[in-house]
Amino acid sequence: MYGARRGVIDKDGRTALHYASHRSGGGGDEDSANVVESIIKELITTSTRRGPDALSAFVDRQDGKGKTALHRAAYHGQLRAVQTLIGCNADVRVKDKLGCTALLAAADAKDVDEVNTLYL
Repeated sequence: MYGARRGVIDKDGRTALHYASHRSGGGGDEDSANVVESIIKELITTSTRRGPDALSAFVDRQDGKGKTALHRAAYHGQLRAVQTLIGCNADVRVKDKLGCTALLAAADAKDVDEVNTLYL
């Protein structure tokens, strides 16, 4: 899948899902957003083959700072990635090492659409 090795974790504790989630074609680039949405879904779908516990562990995996893919997507203003991750049952209640949830990350990024997606 585009050369990404799903199970690899880098020195910062991040997976391919962490990286894909915050690079989803911001600025209204619909084609980029579609591609990244497909990548996120492919990464998650592959994980579900191992069962629901593996899916939850993969989607909600925290990096060295305690941030999940949802945190990263929210902070970087990637609404489509946020919506995709929530649609794949990402836990919106996970807190990073500073006690911040993805909702707070979206608020910090001043992204009203993301705040509404995470809050409502």
